[in-house]
Amino acid sequence: MEYRKKLGVIVIWSFLFASFLFIVFGEPFGEQTKKWCEKLSYCGTALEVVIMPVFLFSVAVFLISGILYFLRDEVFCVWLHFAKWYIPCSFMAIFLSLDSSRGDWLNPFETEFLTWALATLFFFISLILIAVKSWKLKGK
Repeated sequence: MEYRKKLGVIVIWSFLFASFLFIVFGEPFGEQTKKWCEKLSYCGTALEVVIMPVFLFSVAVFLISGILYFLRDEVFCVWLHFAKWYIPCSFMAIFLSLDSSRGDWLNPFETEFLTWALATLFFFISLILIAVKSWKLKGK
């Protein structure tokens, strides 16, 4: 499959995930989430582990994909290789940080902070990778 088609699929899926979560849970996880949390005892955990990371990474992937659409195939391949490793490792780190809600010596970060930090790092590292690879390919 041509890389622009792959990129289109990535854009569509990331947009659908982010839109679905925004529509279902409202102003990123506002009133509707509070209503559901009153009924469910595990809502805080579900919000921290599933909903928030998927939403944040979907937004980051959507923005990065918009940039990648105008660049060469080689840049996309470098970014995709990075994303294939970073995103699953980030979700694993977020999942493992659940036990320490206030942080401890082994895992000093709260789950929500870790989610925001990893998604932000993903976005900026992606931008750096794209810029460096594009700059290297500019001379070719």
